[in-house]
Amino acid sequence: MAIHHLILSAMVALSYLQGELQTKVPNLNSTEWVAYKQQYGKSYSSEEVDSLRKLIFFANKLKVEKFNQEHEDFKLGTNHLSDRTEQELSRLNGFRGDSTVEENSLEDQQFLQSILERDVQVPD
Repeated sequence: MAIHHLILSAMVALSYLQGELQTKVPNLNSTEWVAYKQQYGKSYSSEEVDSLRKLIFFANKLKVEKFNQEHEDFKLGTNHLSDRTEQELSRLNGFRGDSTVEENSLEDQQFLQSILERDVQVPD
């Protein structure tokens, strides 16, 4: 998967989190993130990727919490795939998407560079 898909997904996760963060800030903590990574043996290639995966994890965790509040017949939980985007999970399940997209195109590289140059604060 091209890195810009991961970044876009993380940005969607962040926008989802922004509405929830005001009431859920205590749930977005490094201790829980570190425990998740240790439990599942997770490590990432850079701090940027770690931060993106953290956002995705907490966005998915909020979705799980919301689902569990709305349903009593069964409960969801986090697992080793909770740091993955919907697109990544679809690919794991065999969805191939648009095979005409070149994964590391110049456009992808320029998009990634424009994101990395932004001064974005990621919560601890």
